Amino acid sequence: MTAQDVPAAQATPSSSGSSGYAEIGERVAGVLSAAEAAADQIRADARVEAEELIRAAKGEAEQVRQNAVTYESDTRTAVDSYASERRREAEQQVQKQLADAEGQARATREAAEQMAQRIEEEGRLRGQALREESRAVEERLRKALAGLRRMTAQLEELVGAPAAAQTDGESLADALKPYGQRDEQLQPLLEER
Repeated sequence: MTAQDVPAAQATPSSSGSSGYAEIGERVAGVLSAAEAAADQIRADARVEAEELIRAAKGEAEQVRQNAVTYESDTRTAVDSYASERRREAEQQVQKQLADAEGQARATREAAEQMAQRIEEEGRLRGQALREESRAVEERLRKALAGLRRMTAQLEELVGAPAAAQTDGESLADALKPYGQRDEQLQPLLEER
């Protein structure tokens, strides 16, 4: 407390005892009044400071909320972007695998078609070769048969026995024929017996 806070009458010492108590009472009242004023000022300052703190806390809370909203939005955007990227990569992988599978299927089909054509061509060539070989064998057999018939005729001339005079009814040419042809020719003879 300063000298200005205490009234002038209280600043001078009094000469009498009753005036001393009055003086002390006034001083105490002044001190109490000053204390109340100081308390009111402290309360007002505290209220202003509390309001400023509350305002600052609300501002910080709003900033934190805005940051949280921004972070949530950024996170959601990042997650959506990541999911889109993963989906796009998966679709590309599926497309690549599908293209690879189609390529393999096409290559397999082409290889099978080429193999079938090669087998067909080999079969055709083999059939043609067998027919030519069969013709050549038939021609050789005809020539051999003609030669055998000539030989038979010459043998029959040498032996002097006609073909009809043989006991079993078979000529040398017939005896030299392949079994399939002989069986066809002998069948009527067997039926007669």
